[in-house]
Amino acid sequence: MENILILDCDLDRGRDNTAKAIEDILKDKNFTRFRVCENIFPKNISQFTHIIITGSDADVYDDRKWIRKLEKLIKQIHNERIRILGICFGHQLIAKVLGCSIVKGEKEVGIYKLKKHHINNNILLKNISEMTFFEYHSWYIKDAPEGARILASNKLCIQAIEFDDHTCGVQFHPEVNISLATRFLKPEGKKIKFNKYQEMHYDLERKNIFNNFIEI
Repeated sequence: MENILILDCDLDRGRDNTAKAIEDILKDKNFTRFRVCENIFPKNISQFTHIIITGSDADVYDDRKWIRKLEKLIKQIHNERIRILGICFGHQLIAKVLGCSIVKGEKEVGIYKLKKHHINNNILLKNISEMTFFEYHSWYIKDAPEGARILASNKLCIQAIEFDDHTCGVQFHPEVNISLATRFLKPEGKKIKFNKYQEMHYDLERKNIFNNFIEI
């Protein structure tokens, strides 16, 4: 049985906290959440089968003690071969720990159509056809390390990557539903134009990312 650990890096403690959005998706699963951005860390990670690192308002190069501590924990998770998924900031921090360069560039804010790479055993993106997800970032992975597999991309950057058989990351936010995305986009003056069918399919595919990860 899966035992999921959510490492909450989101500085927002309110209703827009993305770790809470992940909890909503995993409500029928066994999970535990730690606010690592408040320096609250688990004492033992070996009990967990799957670990998710959330997005954050922080940048991976910020001089914050909890980020440096999280980097050490990621090394431990990787060495113990526990399955791990990074989202946005989490995706970038895993890549940084594994030797990638993270660079700042064009800002992506909104719903984006991404390109799925059709490669063997692309379990994370199994049954994902539309590849339309919410994005909110200006930092991204510059290059994939040797041996990694790029699962999805767009013109700007790597959007999904598998570093090995137990470590993966996505630049987009599969936890963000349309209601939350709408709140994020309001200050940007942007709106989402989805009909009911499109919204239903969007919800199905974003939830499948987490279901697929648990299968890995």
